[in-house]
Amino acid sequence: MTLGKNIGAAVLEAADRYRGRIAFSGPDGDLDYESFASLVAMLALLLRQHGVTRGDCVAVAVDEPREAIAAIAACSLLGAAWAPEYGLTSRSIADHVTHTLIAPGPRKSDRVIAGKAIIFDLHPVSAIDAMAVLNAEKPDGFSDGSNMSRLGASSGTTGEKKAIYVSVEDEWARITWVSAATPRNQRFTSMCLFRSDSGVGANTRIRTLLSGGVNIERAGPLVLARKEISQTVGSPEQYTKLFASMHNAGVERQLPLALVGGARPGEVFMNAMRKHFERITVFYGSTELGSVAEYTIAADESYDGRLEPINNLADVQIVDDEHRPVSDGTIGRVRIRGKHGMPHYIDDDIANSKSFRNGWFFPGDLGRIDDLGFLHIEGRSNDTANLGGVKMDMLRYDDFIQNFSGIEDGYCFVKADEFGVDRLFFILRFAEGSDIGKTVIDLLQNMQSESWFNAGPTAIYASREVPRTETGKAIRQKASDLCAELSPILEKSGIA
Repeated sequence: MTLGKNIGAAVLEAADRYRGRIAFSGPDGDLDYESFASLVAMLALLLRQHGVTRGDCVAVAVDEPREAIAAIAACSLLGAAWAPEYGLTSRSIADHVTHTLIAPGPRKSDRVIAGKAIIFDLHPVSAIDAMAVLNAEKPDGFSDGSNMSRLGASSGTTGEKKAIYVSVEDEWARITWVSAATPRNQRFTSMCLFRSDSGVGANTRIRTLLSGGVNIERAGPLVLARKEISQTVGSPEQYTKLFASMHNAGVERQLPLALVGGARPGEVFMNAMRKHFERITVFYGSTELGSVAEYTIAADESYDGRLEPINNLADVQIVDDEHRPVSDGTIGRVRIRGKHGMPHYIDDDIANSKSFRNGWFFPGDLGRIDDLGFLHIEGRSNDTANLGGVKMDMLRYDDFIQNFSGIEDGYCFVKADEFGVDRLFFILRFAEGSDIGKTVIDLLQNMQSESWFNAGPTAIYASREVPRTETGKAIRQKASDLCAELSPILEKSGIA
């Protein structure tokens, strides 16, 4: 079996190279590389028995990281692309999925299914030497006509979920890229907080396998207290939850290295990160192009938001509204060009025309490049918010709120919490005589069924004043200040 750029073949070669080492470690025990390779082979045969072949696309509805990553590797061996389960709520993604691999367990009946359902049951293939069968029959792998490695679920620059084509070459470049901060020439353990069926979650775990490292599963305070962990990868929101669980469990420990997504984490959040990690690397990227810039912060450094472009993955430029490059220090629109193939949205010409122009991707960020060549992200270029890496179109939320029965006026705004992580809030003026509790519940239930819905509010405030300009535009900062003096009528725990 040749390596090429096939993820599955690469994982099997790594399993043979690191035979005897641990591949995954978690609450359910350890899984060594040889056993993981057998799991990949058995899943490849199971998928093939159910008709999966070159050019198909399999949604991975599997929760356990070791099983999800094995399924992704198995798809690659067969020349089939994979898609995340959470993307199936979008019709643009579900329409391109041919099969859904479903893990057994209590969640099975709640799964969203597209195409043909395949139950994760290895009993029919467990009695044979799956690896020997694969080596004898040679799985199809990819061809020039079936070059999609992953059908990503991207919220793009508008917040509406879209299907994004990620090629085999592009995915391979993302997986084989290693952060400058990651330990070299030694065995290391990696704890990834991103879900296994996300692009960064899958690629981080596969990258660890290719280097002979150990993936720590289902990270929690007890795992943190007992395990040696070389690096942790997550978003600000995921780290905030991790810190809270550590605090509640009484676990006090400083870990070696954190990789955190997000262009410029807030000061309060960074203070919490310094308390829990010896070194911190901030990385910036997108679902469309993966990581494109990073910076490792020294222990005594006052971080100013600088990021160093990853030149072997992408070019980054700052341009004006006419798409002309601007001089160093000038704030403009960020545009990115991948060096290993550019992705595109499938069956969405409008979104492609807005986000991809002349070979460049426009993520919707404002930024500048300083005289030392560092990239600084200064904010958003429109009313798109970024909540823990999930983009949302605030204008869609506003429009839905303002036209909902029982609400006279209202909109959404974003405000950082005590850890510096951005959260979503609603300010509403209810119609006279409306049932406030019922209206709020109906609003949220109806909103969640919309294709553009990516995040619910942390809290909802009722106010007779809904700040707007003379022309009717929302004044979000004023709304945030106003609500700071009010008590919410609803928080995530329920109606107040």
